[in-house]
Amino acid sequence: MHQSMSIDLSDLIKEFTFEVEPTAVSAGSVVLVIDRKEAKAIARKARAAMRKALKELAEQENIPKWQSAITLWINQHQGEKVSLQQLQQALGMPLVEVWLGLLHSPTPYQWDRQGEFYRDARDIWIGN
Repeated sequence: MHQSMSIDLSDLIKEFTFEVEPTAVSAGSVVLVIDRKEAKAIARKARAAMRKALKELAEQENIPKWQSAITLWINQHQGEKVSLQQLQQALGMPLVEVWLGLLHSPTPYQWDRQGEFYRDARDIWIGN
């Protein structure tokens, strides 16, 4: 035998209504309705500005200059092994510039690491 039971809860449920009250736009609002052509023009200008900024940023990176500084220092200290951190401090360059200069260098430096790779600049040794 199968029984089922149902309960009517409609008396217990309050009907929800969503009312939107119009509000005045504040004087400092930057929201503006524009047409499609204006939106495309703004997007083109934004893309052009971004391309210009990226080009300027790329031009600030001077990997050949970094490579030359590294090569000069290592040649002056021929036969010495130096940690990445010591090389960075001796050159007075940001670590990322030393790292990129070494990675992109045509000179085949000998790399020796102690500990986990990429963990600490003191654990990576460079020799010629």
